[in-house]
Amino acid sequence: AFYQLRLFVEYKASIAGVPVVFVPPAYTSQTCSRCGHVHPIKGKSYRSGKSFKCGHCGFEHDADINAALNIAALGLSVIQPKSPGISCQLKGQLNLFSTNYFELG
Repeated sequence: AFYQLRLFVEYKASIAGVPVVFVPPAYTSQTCSRCGHVHPIKGKSYRSGKSFKCGHCGFEHDADINAALNIAALGLSVIQPKSPGISCQLKGQLNLFSTNYFELG
C-alpha cells in the first residue's frame, strides 16, 4: 500500500532529520530529463512504452528512469530554491519546470 509506504518514509525521514518532498508525477515520464522539452503537440509524447527518446535533443533512456530523474530534480529545486534551478537549455521550448507550468508546495 502506497499510503503505508508514505507513512514509513515520513517517519524514518523525521528521525533522520531528512525533509520529504512530494512531487506531482504528472508528465515527468514525458519530459526530457536532459533538456526539459515536452512534445509541442498536445496529446503526443516522446515516450513509447518503456522507452523515451527526446525529439529535440536526441536523449534516449528508459521512460521510468527518465521520470525518476525529473522527479529528483523537481524535489531538489524545492529543497534548494537558491540553486541555479531547472530550465531548458534550449530557448523557446515548452518547459515542464517553468514556474508558469505548475506550482509545487
